Amino acid sequence: AVDTVQTPAFSAPHVERPGCVTAYALLSALGGIAVVGLMLVSTDQMDPPILLLVYLALGALALVIAVGLWFMRTWARLLVIALQGLGIAGTVLTACQTLQYNAEPVTLVVALVQVVVSGSIIWWFAENGYLFD
Repeated sequence: AVDTVQTPAFSAPHVERPGCVTAYALLSALGGIAVVGLMLVSTDQMDPPILLLVYLALGALALVIAVGLWFMRTWARLLVIALQGLGIAGTVLTACQTLQYNAEPVTLVVALVQVVVSGSIIWWFAENGYLFD
């Protein structure tokens, strides 16, 4: 009998995970572990208790994103873009509110840096979508 090797009709090319994606995934995992761990330790100190569930969900989301990024999944890339966009919106709203109360200039500088960093992350993940499956 002749041995035949079956090859798939289509196989996606292997893409190396860029270092910045590895770093983002590791930081996301560490952040998720820290949030979930802190919430589990301080369950009796949360007031109101719904905050515990919110923080646990956010920590779990960070862990899920970390795994998705590690395996270069498109859904994780889209979540990063969406969450960074929400972060920019929150930062801009907070900056506008602090302007209303004559905040220190350093507050606005921090807000500007946050917007630039988040915008750069959004740009990178949007431009390099072809690397993800």
